[in-house]
Amino acid sequence: MNFLKSLFLTVCLTVSVSAFPAQELPFKTTPEKPRKIDVGKQAKLVLKPGNFEIVAGENVSPAAKSAAEEIADALSKVFQTKIQVVSQASGKKTEIRPGDWTLANSLGIKAEELDRDGFVIRTVGNKILIVGRDDFKQDPRKSTKGFGDKGEWATLFGAYDFLERFAGVRYYFPGDLGTVIPQKKEISLSEINIYDRPDFLERRFNDYDHNKKPSRPYPGWNTRLNWLRNRAETIYIPNCHGIAYLGYNFRFGKSHPEYFALNSSNKRMLLPASKDPFGEQICFSSKIRDEIAADAVSFLKNEPASVRGVLNINGKPGWNHIHKPGMPCFNIMPNDCAYLCRCAECQKHFSKGPQEVSNYIWDFFNDIARKVKAQGGKGFLTTMAYADYRPIPTQKIEDNILVMLAIRGPWNEYIPSLRDHDVELLKKWNQKLGSKTWLWTYPGKYFGHMPGIPHTTPRSIGSFIKRVHPYIFGLYIENESDFVMFNYLNYYVFGKVAWNPETDVDALLNEHARDLFGPAAVPMKEFFDSVERNWAKLASNVVETSAGPKTIYPSELILWTEIYSPEELKRLNGLFDQAEKLVEKNKLCLARIKLIRQQMLGPVLAEAKKFAEINSAVNSWNFYIPEGHLPVRVDGSLSDEAWKKAKPFYLFGLNGTPAEVKTSVKILYDKDYFYFGIECEEPHTGKMAVVSRKRDAKDIWKDSDVEIFLSPDGDREHYYQLQVNAKGSFCDLEVTKGAANFAWNSKATVKTAMLSGKKWTAEIALPRSSMRTASPKGFLADFARHRALDGIKIRTPYYCWNPFAKKFGDVTRFGMIKFSEDSRKNLIDNPDFDGLIAADRWLRRPGYSSKQERRWWSPKKFNRDVQYFLTGGGSARLDGTNEEAPQPSSSAIQYLDKLLKPDTEYEFSFFARMDKVKMLSPKNSGFYVRIDTGDRKSVSFPSYPVQLSGTCPWTRFSFRFRTGPNPASVSKAYVAFSLRKSTGSVWIDRVEMYEVK
Repeated sequence: MNFLKSLFLTVCLTVSVSAFPAQELPFKTTPEKPRKIDVGKQAKLVLKPGNFEIVAGENVSPAAKSAAEEIADALSKVFQTKIQVVSQASGKKTEIRPGDWTLANSLGIKAEELDRDGFVIRTVGNKILIVGRDDFKQDPRKSTKGFGDKGEWATLFGAYDFLERFAGVRYYFPGDLGTVIPQKKEISLSEINIYDRPDFLERRFNDYDHNKKPSRPYPGWNTRLNWLRNRAETIYIPNCHGIAYLGYNFRFGKSHPEYFALNSSNKRMLLPASKDPFGEQICFSSKIRDEIAADAVSFLKNEPASVRGVLNINGKPGWNHIHKPGMPCFNIMPNDCAYLCRCAECQKHFSKGPQEVSNYIWDFFNDIARKVKAQGGKGFLTTMAYADYRPIPTQKIEDNILVMLAIRGPWNEYIPSLRDHDVELLKKWNQKLGSKTWLWTYPGKYFGHMPGIPHTTPRSIGSFIKRVHPYIFGLYIENESDFVMFNYLNYYVFGKVAWNPETDVDALLNEHARDLFGPAAVPMKEFFDSVERNWAKLASNVVETSAGPKTIYPSELILWTEIYSPEELKRLNGLFDQAEKLVEKNKLCLARIKLIRQQMLGPVLAEAKKFAEINSAVNSWNFYIPEGHLPVRVDGSLSDEAWKKAKPFYLFGLNGTPAEVKTSVKILYDKDYFYFGIECEEPHTGKMAVVSRKRDAKDIWKDSDVEIFLSPDGDREHYYQLQVNAKGSFCDLEVTKGAANFAWNSKATVKTAMLSGKKWTAEIALPRSSMRTASPKGFLADFARHRALDGIKIRTPYYCWNPFAKKFGDVTRFGMIKFSEDSRKNLIDNPDFDGLIAADRWLRRPGYSSKQERRWWSPKKFNRDVQYFLTGGGSARLDGTNEEAPQPSSSAIQYLDKLLKPDTEYEFSFFARMDKVKMLSPKNSGFYVRIDTGDRKSVSFPSYPVQLSGTCPWTRFSFRFRTGPNPASVSKAYVAFSLRKSTGSVWIDRVEMYEVK
């Protein structure tokens, strides 16, 4: 029997008064029965091997069978002997009876009187009854996730409570290492009379990570079991951007484009999710509301999706996971970011400030709700109060709308002003609705933020839940991560406190340290406390955006010099050294500590090492500009003599994509101005996505544009940003610690020009007085281009000067524009392959003979690649060979003539990019560089016989070597890059060799 369906029949359209007094729901959102924990002090029963049995007959629910199996598995480990589940009692032993409703009914326990997820544990003579509301169709091992009614398995929750309370079992994370099962000879039980149920109906978390490759700590990790053992919800009221999941772009994109939001480029936003997850946005003043209402009515009548022609997110027929058939709730929440349509009618409202924006969107929701009621739709519409429609509207909200509030949640516990503001907002929403609501919160990492840094914050999660408990009937913590182990203690504490907000979190954490780490409890607890303290420093800067609250994380420089500084990393490593020493004779505790060290500290150390390597490379990334003396006329044409003499540098594809077109930047300066000349090759000028915009329009970045990022004083927390699109529209802003200030006025002069079918150019004169004073050495900078075309598919829309950037505006990794030239002499000729042409095996400058200069050459044809490069607009590419018939090598060689001095130390560096390099021989294969000093001596990097293979982005390699007393005395000295007996390709750029003084 499905007790939820039974509830539909017996208490149809009744509701807990404390939750929804003005509405009628077919399920209760808050518990009706009080929690009762009555455990005697005097032993009545003793469990030990051979004197008890676990009985689960054929008529019990799937949840009861799972409960019996979990009890048998745990007690087998407690008593170190195999315990079986039996279908019939012998009558001679103590009986543990999960899911026995015959016995329960004889005691007056009725399923329909229990709260959802509620269970009873009671001793009766020699019987231990564990029983709760269960679904007799759904198996909890198969249907734990998803939206809607997933089934009920309260007997299984009761089994976990029994094992934890009376056997000392703890489920911290899945597998043997995360499960604590004390070994005992017997378990004494007194008289038990327990009724327990959760305070919250909704108890949801994300039990996964964002790594594309599985990052589970070990094979024993079981996500479904983790969900069950943490007592997660069994029902979820669907509420998440439902309008985006009805296929409106496929259904109405051609027939009714006016249904979709008009963007700032005067285009309708109706891209399917396969192209842009936020690409479909609605026009709030359009008649799409009629279609939404009709879809809702059809859904609430339990009609198939085909009746209305509903399509899912992939354009295929069917209702989707947000609109869960059988649930009396239809989600009308707009797509993420809820773009504010730029059409004239919408702008009448959206231009009048935040309150009017919210009011207008809630008018939209109310109108749909009234239409649904008028058309006989029996049920509810759901939406969040989110982003621009989170402010409480001034008008009444229709009583068939259920509202979920989106707030940042646990991490605002670190910021009292924001914490108190959100709690007050929650209280006011309760007052507005006349009922409790439920929450969507954000204690997670998204889109690669702070990779490798653990965000284990159980105290803030526990504190937050206790604070909001009186005003909600449940919550979801959207806590994505890059490593699942970062979250395990969050899951555990959330499960306990969401079940019972009175839970003592400090006691939980102390017990966690003792249970898992034994004698090493103190240093391990200090590690976890340190992680939360450090995360509080990282997550304490927040701004509100159209997509919800956004954490502005500090720069990598702050992260690795102030928070996870070398001293802090040494201290944390020391805690693990101490912990391992304390448990060196306890194999289980030692294994747990090593696992935590690997999974939680290991990623931090790996990222710290990566930062040190990249920071070294960043410090070498520079470009010299001479002071200008010729006049510059800002007209966008770059035709002045000064521009003709200026040396360019080039932009390349962001994140390793190829440069499909050429983008060059030139810089001049005098005492009053910086001048920037940018030339953007574009064969499709007629297809460029670009419109004329107002000054400081925030949407310029969507156009074909170029962007300049400047930090004149070298402060890697602060920079200025200039944006110029191909029509000359201009935006300038100042950014400090991730917060943008559009009020800053650069007073720059900006002009653009276009040569149809070939290119567009931008010229900017920027007053130096508008910014902080530049350092005498130069200024930090980056340069970017967005290539946006209509109807033409391109591989590389984004270009950048900074090879280390993860995104535009990555100030920590800006390069240096230098005012003074490096006094050192680079002994490598043509280090960046600039201005060179290929001539069979030789690579030379045009106009020079082979006798006039040293040249790069190759035994085979020399490849200069103009799509993958860093400087000079091209790189040297070494191509691998055929796997079936491997050739000796592909090389790039330059003779050093008589440049090397005797007994002198040199530093050699280069940038290399590798793609699928596979060595075909165990010896003398792979990628390496060799310097032959001409005296029968040589040095290789990596050191022979080790060579490089695999795939890597542009990476700087550096090493030092010392010459002997007679370099070049036997033969010519040379440097040779080789890809030997390998498949794949290697690109080389910016080769440098300096004498070390």
